[in-house]
Amino acid sequence: MWGWLASPWTQVAAVPLVLLLVGVLARRLGRKDGDKSPRTNDWAVGTILLLMALGTILGDLTSGKATGVSYLPYWLLGVILAVFVSIDHDRSKSWVRDHQGLPTDHKRLFVGILVPDVACLAVFAAYQAHKVDLL
Repeated sequence: MWGWLASPWTQVAAVPLVLLLVGVLARRLGRKDGDKSPRTNDWAVGTILLLMALGTILGDLTSGKATGVSYLPYWLLGVILAVFVSIDHDRSKSWVRDHQGLPTDHKRLFVGILVPDVACLAVFAAYQAHKVDLL
């Protein structure tokens, strides 16, 4: 029964998706009481996914399984760079602006939530695929 958990495709597809949902739930639970910002903002978890991928890479680097694996430092540097790009994108392009050009408390659906989440999910899935030798 548990053999499907060890499947490479489960590691590539299910693990990042489950962690995306964990990130969404963490954002929902982290809301202050009386927070009036839209609930759709809770789905903007791209940077959180990259940080989870970073944790996975660091865990793989420090585990005994990483001996002889030469690609991990490149993934580590790439994901760190992606985290900074994701944070910059979130601060500068993700928010709906008011008539004075100031950000509101509403995320832009396509540019602020969907594109970053899909891009960060793809990075995490690519790392997982590389780790289980699908790439």
